[in-house]
Amino acid sequence: MTSIDAEGQLMRMLLAGASGYLLKDESPARIVDAIHRTALGDTVFSAQSTAQLVRRAVEAEGGAGRQAANGRIAGLTDRERDVAILVASGATNQEVGAELHISAGTVKTHLEQVFAKLGVRNRVQVGVILERAGLGPRDV
Repeated sequence: MTSIDAEGQLMRMLLAGASGYLLKDESPARIVDAIHRTALGDTVFSAQSTAQLVRRAVEAEGGAGRQAANGRIAGLTDRERDVAILVASGATNQEVGAELHISAGTVKTHLEQVFAKLGVRNRVQVGVILERAGLGPRDV
């Protein structure tokens, strides 16, 4: 947890073994959720950090892979695509649920399907695939 929203700092922390990167201006509920999720082994990033990581990954690849990304995304249902876009923007399961008028548990179920269909293990990887396909993260 930090007050520094700088890409260089984010990368240094991740290379040092951080399990995520959360800014101090997050809501208390988001901070508590992040602590619980990190304790369970999840990675947690602020929306700004997620966007920075996605941009960096796409730039490192030189924009290649758009067709492959579109092929992977084509296998998602409309609801799974909606969940994926919100998750890639850094939204929590609760925030995605509120936006789509579904429960956090339903979001989790959709997200598990998104991970399986896209062949990824975490939210950042979802964001990278969406960015490659031209469906980059949006502000929630």
